[in-house]
Amino acid sequence: MRADDYKWFATGFEWLADFATGWQYGEQGMLVELASRIDDDFDRVCVEIGAGNGKDLPLTLEPFAKAGWHLHAYEMDPDSRTSLSEVLMQYKSFSIYGAFDDESAVSGRTAIVVIDVDGIDEYIMTKVLKNCSPAILMVEHYDIAGPYMTGSNDFHKQVPKWLCGMPTVNNFRIQARHERLDDIAGYSGYVPVARTRVNSIYLRDDMADV
Repeated sequence: MRADDYKWFATGFEWLADFATGWQYGEQGMLVELASRIDDDFDRVCVEIGAGNGKDLPLTLEPFAKAGWHLHAYEMDPDSRTSLSEVLMQYKSFSIYGAFDDESAVSGRTAIVVIDVDGIDEYIMTKVLKNCSPAILMVEHYDIAGPYMTGSNDFHKQVPKWLCGMPTVNNFRIQARHERLDDIAGYSGYVPVARTRVNSIYLRDDMADV
């Protein structure tokens, strides 16, 4: 199997494979389908941290903005924010911010959080989960196609913050492996339901019967 085709589904969630479409490796379609199955205890609010420019770096949660959800998009790069605002102007409910530095800004009733910053994703994940319990969480992890690094068999070890985002050969970026994210998710009451080459998708464990 080519790395781009890599997908893993938890037992009982194999049906998600039928919805693996859209950006980036099918995660977009899987999130849309999962969201259609959660109950009404959450607001139609979603958060994307590391939102990109909405063009060559598409917005994962754009289908939700299109469907009328309120989208909170965080993006550090000012040029990307300008581009993103041009894309989102066609939708009625969105907010765009710079760097994510206030975890309390994520509402407790937020339904979906996506974290994709190419580096300190695990640290942001930990901060978000201290203040918010979204139904669905997606976090970027170290690329499964990335090079093996000395010591990388210690899958559950925290990557030092200063090292996160550093490039390796072929410009892969050092990040927490998915095993590390699974540990953080488990401590916080989440279960992994799907994984692609670069992202892991989690459901809050009391929502895992969708």
